[in-house]
Amino acid sequence: MTSVFSWTPTAADVGTHVITFTATDNSGLQAGLQTLCSSTLVVAPATKCPLTLDSWKTHHKDWPVTSLKLGTQSYTQKDLLTILRTPGKCDASWILAQQLIAAKLSIANGSDSTPVADTIQDADSLLAGFCGRLAYNVKTCSKTGKKMVKAANVLDSYNNGRLTPNCGHKPKECDP
Repeated sequence: MTSVFSWTPTAADVGTHVITFTATDNSGLQAGLQTLCSSTLVVAPATKCPLTLDSWKTHHKDWPVTSLKLGTQSYTQKDLLTILRTPGKCDASWILAQQLIAAKLSIANGSDSTPVADTIQDADSLLAGFCGRLAYNVKTCSKTGKKMVKAANVLDSYNNGRLTPNCGHKPKECDP
């Protein structure tokens, strides 16, 4: 007995679908079916490009989640928007939090976390070293502040698509 099954997934099929195929044959058996083979196919989700901090800041209605954990603290969407919209030029914890929020939103939206998984873990560990909620008033020139700024720079590269294939955002053209 030969069976051929052909399937080409469409965009609607992509996600976390698991499809199991089983070929059975009841010829020659007195009762029941004999399983000839079984195969499982997992249709992996499509990877989306990460979005920039500015994109998440201005398109909050498109957020895939309404809260995030930064360090050990949970923040609502309202809290996260306040962090994104408030300049934090002198506070390394604020700079890091802004980029971390954008990266976590992109990942929740379907972007590949592989290029920044370790950096996100490091960022959360750095923020977890402080009690309470942001801002922690970490000077950018301090030892911890330098680590935070370095992690923020990696996350900024990710958020701007420079660490994911085929996702590099083109710089805006300037008017003369």
